[in-house]
Amino acid sequence: MHLINNPKPGLKGLRQRSKKLSALITKLEKLVGQKVTAFGPKSRGIWGRHTQERIFEIQDISSDETGDGDYHSLDVYLKDYDADEYGLIYTDPAFLESLRHLLKKVRIKADIEYSEQGAQGSNFVNLDVHFD
Repeated sequence: MHLINNPKPGLKGLRQRSKKLSALITKLEKLVGQKVTAFGPKSRGIWGRHTQERIFEIQDISSDETGDGDYHSLDVYLKDYDADEYGLIYTDPAFLESLRHLLKKVRIKADIEYSEQGAQGSNFVNLDVHFD
C-alpha cells in the first residue's frame, strides 16, 4: 500500500489564496485541537478495523478549492495517527460520524464523504466536502 505524506500548506497558506476560502478557513480552524473518534465497535472499515475506539486530536486541516467553489478536497491531519500502525481510517463510519458531529458543533454546514483510497495519507484522512 502506497500512502501519501502530503505537504499541503495547511490553513494559514490557504488563507492568502481566496477571500471566499478565508471565511471557510476561519470556521475550519475551530476544528483544530478537537478530538475525533475512529474505529471501535461501530467500525466496519475495509482498511483498518479495531474493536477498541481510538481518539485522535485534529492537528491541522488543508483544503483545496475544486469545481464551482463549494466543493473541496479536505485533508484532516491527526496527531499520533499512523496508517501503517492503525490501518487507514478510510471507509470507517465511526470517524465520519464523529467528524460530522464536530462540524455541527462548530456550526459548519457541510456534506462530507471519503474521497478515494489513493488520496489517503499516512498521517491524514482525505475527504470530499460540499459546504452549504
